[in-house]
Amino acid sequence: VAPSDAIGKSDAGLIMRCCASDGLLLKPDAPAKVTDSSLVHRAFPENGAAGQLWTTTATVSGKTYSYVLGIEMQSAYKLSAEELGYAAHTELVAVEANATTVPLAFPLTVPVSDKSSFTVHTVAPVDGSGWALLGEPDKWVSVSPQRFKSVSFTPDGVAARVHGVSGEYLTVRFRSPKGDIVSVNCEIAPERHGAVV
Repeated sequence: VAPSDAIGKSDAGLIMRCCASDGLLLKPDAPAKVTDSSLVHRAFPENGAAGQLWTTTATVSGKTYSYVLGIEMQSAYKLSAEELGYAAHTELVAVEANATTVPLAFPLTVPVSDKSSFTVHTVAPVDGSGWALLGEPDKWVSVSPQRFKSVSFTPDGVAARVHGVSGEYLTVRFRSPKGDIVSVNCEIAPERHGAVV
């Protein structure tokens, strides 16, 4: 895999949203695919999601994190937990990669967008403790199995084992039981692992 920018025109910051500092791709479990609601709209314009709505998932420690990409959305669309494959009453929280400072609730409203104002939402399950792992805010796949080796939850917080290059700094976000976003900075140890607690 390689970026397809013209020679000398690469946007390093944008490219690094896809990988760790050593170039390891931070990827979901499978490629994103168009949602049924987008296909329904193509056949029946009065129904479904009016635009390109794509989803994929990443699994870490048995929990499924979803990613929702909205491009050229002609109208806002309310996306349900069931459409993402979660059980009806699963408590979920979402953050948008470019703008979120407050966690978003479900159903998730995917806003109107065009090609340059697309949205990427990370959807995280809320643990019974009230905590949720939101991942790295500067990555498209903010919770990936390549970066997060394990995650465990307690009423007092979250413990995450992360993988990276020795000396690499990263920021990891969580949603607390109070509903606010908590950011933790971490430096990867020489053995290429770190712990965020």
